[in-house]
Amino acid sequence: AVYNFFWGQFADWYLEIAKTRLYNDDKAGARQCMDVLLHVFLSSLQLLHPYMPFVTEEIWQVLTGRQGSIMTSSWPSQDGKDEATRASFSVFQEAVRSVRNIRAEQQVPVNKKISALFTIDSEGLKSQVLSEEKALQFLCKIEDLTIIRREDAKSLSSEEHIETVVNDGFCVYIPLAGLVDAEQEISRLERQAGEIEKNLKN
Repeated sequence: AVYNFFWGQFADWYLEIAKTRLYNDDKAGARQCMDVLLHVFLSSLQLLHPYMPFVTEEIWQVLTGRQGSIMTSSWPSQDGKDEATRASFSVFQEAVRSVRNIRAEQQVPVNKKISALFTIDSEGLKSQVLSEEKALQFLCKIEDLTIIRREDAKSLSSEEHIETVVNDGFCVYIPLAGLVDAEQEISRLERQAGEIEKNLKN
């Protein structure tokens, strides 16, 4: 559980999202983000200490200015769970995974920016998604993100867009135009078909 939190949540998600707050003109926001990073990291060191005593002690000493041992520090406590925030962040994660899956399936180059269209029925969820728009664009390499009505999405051609469902009432549409080099994709599929045919003969 500690490993999953530290690596799967803190490092894999929050550190990446934090980059959008640390490297901008909002100095107060960047300072607050840094404070949260430090607090969570120090708490993580305390949780990891029983399994990695020497390494965590040394890092703790450096970060706290050698003001006492990690072994005598107060154990991390929880004030309560914010279920609404947890739920909205879970949807945010699913949205990121959905776009990343499309990028992977279509073999879009890692640094290539794409466009995306979202339909979100819930006004509350729409507001939450837009509040993290910069992070969403950064994590998914999206340069043009547009929120459209579900009625307008009905006119989108399935031949020109890839659609994926994030959850009930939240869909993502990725325009195919410029997403894939047609000639390269045809060549890739022909090679793949050739390999399959060769394997079947063997």
